[in-house]
Amino acid sequence: DHRDLHSFPTRRSSDLTQKLRLPLGADYSEDRDNFLGTQDSLLRSDLLRKMTLTRMQALGTNPIPKDVNGNPPWVDIQTITSPHNSVYTVAATCVNPDYTQAYLDALMQQYLEYRKNIRSEVSGTTLASISEQVQRLERDMQEGQAAVDEFERSNNFAGLQVQGTLAVDSMVNLNSQLANLQLEDLSFNHPGLSETESTQHQTLQLKLDFIRNSIKEWEAKMAIAAKLIAERDSLKQKVVRNQAMFDQLSSLMENLKVGREIDQENLAILEPASPATRSKAAAYSMLEMSAFLGFAIGIIILLGLYRASRRNLTSATPDPART
Repeated sequence: DHRDLHSFPTRRSSDLTQKLRLPLGADYSEDRDNFLGTQDSLLRSDLLRKMTLTRMQALGTNPIPKDVNGNPPWVDIQTITSPHNSVYTVAATCVNPDYTQAYLDALMQQYLEYRKNIRSEVSGTTLASISEQVQRLERDMQEGQAAVDEFERSNNFAGLQVQGTLAVDSMVNLNSQLANLQLEDLSFNHPGLSETESTQHQTLQLKLDFIRNSIKEWEAKMAIAAKLIAERDSLKQKVVRNQAMFDQLSSLMENLKVGREIDQENLAILEPASPATRSKAAAYSMLEMSAFLGFAIGIIILLGLYRASRRNLTSATPDPART
């Protein structure tokens, strides 16, 4: 087997991470372990292997060797990382050293191209989705503002606000008059009222009834005005919320449009694949196999010599029956 090393870092000096920055300081990030696990699986996937072979065939710069069945040799891919390091290494192992190096170079180029295409597709889908939401919010804002305008017109909202202010002032004045009349009424709370006092007390009761009825009428008017104002405020708040969402998504959409025109790839190849060398594991394996075969052959030779010596000893011993 032959092993080849290929290293590339992120463009950031911090821990390796995938981060998407959004407006208003929000961001989404993928932790290092999840990112490396995902990328390792992608580099070892059949999809990327087929894409890499297709790329090599299209370029034609390096011939692809085939086995007896017409299949290219298998290349084992391994990702090697170090804690708190923004650089990680991709190792390739194969029986063909030249093919190993060419395959790893093509794999890394195809890997970056695949990431770029996926990111472009995702950003395009995201942009289309956000654009649809922006259009919907714009329609909702227009319809909502039209509903507010119609509500204010049909309910004379300007006059309603004036009426609300007048109702508050009237209620304050009526409650003050009611308190004074109730105090005055206490002076007639004794037996033996004269005819004049009885007439005055009756007049006072009429005033109290009138003020109490006026307070009830103004309370009813205030309740109606408060309900209409609350309905109008609810309609207006819906417009305000849609406006805020519209502004935020419009800003995000513009950022995505700019981002699609800028290469935001945060991974880059640090150095090309190094020449493949025989792996120590394979050498150790062959050494162990050679030692085992040598030991086995030695045992066979010793066993053969032992059997030959026994036969010679048997033939050299006289037969007592023939003596």
